[in-house]
Amino acid sequence: MQQPFILLHCMQDKYDEEHFKVYVSLDKDFNASGRLRDLSPSALKVLLVIASFTDNDGYSCVSQEKIGELVGLTRQQVGKVISE
Repeated sequence: MQQPFILLHCMQDKYDEEHFKVYVSLDKDFNASGRLRDLSPSALKVLLVIASFTDNDGYSCVSQEKIGELVGLTRQQVGKVISE
């Protein structure tokens, strides 16, 4: 089983209870092994959009169409990036 290379942490702002901040961290071994260079710019953009829609329970519910609008890809291109 492949280990996740990215971790998401959601935190609620104590001054603004309606908004959450999402923190993204990459696994050090992922970086050290050079696998980060294999991640395409499109994949990184898609990943960041998915992370930005993550709720406090760690779930992200955003359509491929919406992701495409935000990163400048078609829905089909987003699907391909996600499947890779």
